[in-house]
Amino acid sequence: MDLAVRTTAYGPGSDQGGIVKPSDITEVGCTLDLALFPDAASGHIPALTPLGKVTSTGLYGPYSGGDNRTEEAVTFTEGGSGLTSWTATFNGHTTGSLDDDATAADVLAALEALADFAPGDLAVERLTVAPSSWKVTALQGGAYADTDLGDFTTTPTGGTGTVVVAVTTAGGAEGSSDGRQVGAGLLFDSIPTNGKTTGNVGASRIVLGAIYEAKLPTPIDAGFKADVPSIVFV
Repeated sequence: MDLAVRTTAYGPGSDQGGIVKPSDITEVGCTLDLALFPDAASGHIPALTPLGKVTSTGLYGPYSGGDNRTEEAVTFTEGGSGLTSWTATFNGHTTGSLDDDATAADVLAALEALADFAPGDLAVERLTVAPSSWKVTALQGGAYADTDLGDFTTTPTGGTGTVVVAVTTAGGAEGSSDGRQVGAGLLFDSIPTNGKTTGNVGASRIVLGAIYEAKLPTPIDAGFKADVPSIVFV
């Protein structure tokens, strides 16, 4: 007699090859808000999806730190009249003289010449000409990722010229401010959505154990790991 066996790819036996040792996993119950998950429309939310908790509702959605983070940016904008050159000071260290129409590369080189910055820490973009303005952004992966850059001051030379400093993205803001920017564990099972893209569904999340990071369906960052130190990523 011939037999046919049909399997469905939901549940610990089929979806959790990312768990190092299932017997060492600790999980706790949680309720997902389907409206927050882009994967809901595909029919299921994958196991090991990183989670964050919405503060106002107590429901869980996808972790929104990491790749959604917007690093801090600072702009320098010329004002007044007669400006011929300027310098920028950071942490007590002052750049060499910059021309009033310095290129983005000029400003970046001047900042990287300071003891505070290294190549890969910053990016510079020239935003406008006459008057000139420049945008300095801390890069993810650099020494100032996920932090405040700190205070810049400027010293202008010539006429009544000024160079005004403004922080355009404060504190390395994350992609969400509803609570999901804080890691709260990993989804234990794949959750079938049965065609629903709204509504709440019961689930459980991993809060302790060892996980193969390369097998996560969504990348995590150092911030997530710090938020859930009881999970070890290998």
